[in-house]
Amino acid sequence: MKIFAICMVKDEIDVLEKALEAALPWIDKIFLIDHASTDGTWELIDQKFHHWDKVEVYGQITDEFTDGFRSRAYNKFRQQAQEGDWWCRLDFDEFYIDNPREFLAKVGKHYDIVQCASFQYYFTEKDAEEYQRHPERYRDGESINALKFFACNSSEARFVKHRNREWKEDSL
Repeated sequence: MKIFAICMVKDEIDVLEKALEAALPWIDKIFLIDHASTDGTWELIDQKFHHWDKVEVYGQITDEFTDGFRSRAYNKFRQQAQEGDWWCRLDFDEFYIDNPREFLAKVGKHYDIVQCASFQYYFTEKDAEEYQRHPERYRDGESINALKFFACNSSEARFVKHRNREWKEDSL
């Protein structure tokens, strides 16, 4: 079983590297799409991530946004996947608390979609005080380790089992 991810970013220079590094241990390949970033994200992708073995850069898209952009990367790279492999919608600001590879290996063969449980972290007054004392704990994507209060209040499809089909951009 392989896990392929499609990650679309826009102006995420502050968290992109940490997000990609967090996914690398469990992912086989990340297909990266930049959607018209203006903060240096595209330049970082081109200069650094373009050369990572597990990252394949789809390119930069400047059209008006649609979720269907992910279908472009899927259709371009789908021949790398086989039956039984999984595709992940990897959002740049989401970090998995469990290893998806271990979890997906236990999913029954009759299931082909896995939903996520999204935990929203909140910056409280206590966090503001702590930030004033130790701002370094909240820089360079480290806030994920510093924030303690959260709610689990949403769920979306994050993994789908590979089927060798074309994905139409307007079919979402």
